[in-house]
Amino acid sequence: MAIKYGQQGKLGAAATQYRKTIEINPDHEQAHYNLGVIYGQQGQFDVAITQYQKTIEINPDHEQAHYNLGVKYGQQGELDAAVTQYQKT
Repeated sequence: MAIKYGQQGKLGAAATQYRKTIEINPDHEQAHYNLGVIYGQQGQFDVAITQYQKTIEINPDHEQAHYNLGVKYGQQGELDAAVTQYQKT
């Protein structure tokens, strides 16, 4: 359901579904990643960063999470941290 909400632009409803998924399964990699995307789209960079970090903690090879984490670090002026993440993609 979360994906459908996201496709419809209902980001709040999608985020709620992803949070419920994480409550049930705290190591649900894709739910953390998708929640990071939503928070990033809403300009909540700190929360997005936390979700990307959790995604990478679960799966260190998640290239898109590394890339998006790099983008968010760059947007916050943390260029060294951004470069480090880009190098992992």
